[in-house]
Amino acid sequence: MRITEFRDKKGWSQTLLAEKSGVSQTYISELAVMLIALNNPLIYSC
Repeated sequence: MRITEFRDKKGWSQTLLAEKSGVSQTYISELAVMLIALNNPLIYSC
């Protein structure tokens, strides 16, 4: 399950997820962006 899907299901913000996870909101944001990039087929076609 993706981070954003998990957060949406719980109704949590990135900030709340970060607090509950013991990491920074910036880290959660970077993970979400990285996962989006990894799942984007255009990146592999370059």
